[in-house]
Amino acid sequence: IRKSDMAARVGGDEFIILLSPDSPPEDAVTLTDRLRRAIRQDMVFEGQTCRIGASFGIATASDGMIKNTDLTKSADAALYVAKAEGRNKTTLYTPEIHQSVLENRRLSVEIDRQVFNFGLDRAASLNAEGLIIPKIAFNAGLAQLMNPDLPAIAARRDIGGTHISLEILESVLIEDQSIGFLERVAA
Repeated sequence: IRKSDMAARVGGDEFIILLSPDSPPEDAVTLTDRLRRAIRQDMVFEGQTCRIGASFGIATASDGMIKNTDLTKSADAALYVAKAEGRNKTTLYTPEIHQSVLENRRLSVEIDRQVFNFGLDRAASLNAEGLIIPKIAFNAGLAQLMNPDLPAIAARRDIGGTHISLEILESVLIEDQSIGFLERVAA
């Protein structure tokens, strides 16, 4: 990489390379091609030949499609597409991937809402039958935590003394550190 670029390890086998702001997406594709060729060279470890591959997701904020704060998530979405298409590929975040991500988020929010409603309905039903449920827990994503209607949704059911616990997903802590989010969690 160039002196104007920055590389960082973000997980076990995941890395981010930030290219200088004036770099076109083609520079990222060229870099990933060079990295892939170097990574794919056979290596010998303890007498065994090892072959390693790598997939890359590229995102840029220069076209205005995504905000700088969403670069990591967008590159990650492109990476998953690259892996799904057979690995050892490079995928550039596109409007089509963007639409797919938005649709998946919409579906995820709807599924979470259905699970929350079903869980509350079931707790209310069991409580009504005399089987008292002391606590019901839900994994909570960002959309649930930021939903101002969440308390009202729960209040529509008679769940007696059942406590509702929202277990915050780790990804939430990474995805959003905004003041509104922090205030909502503290509430």
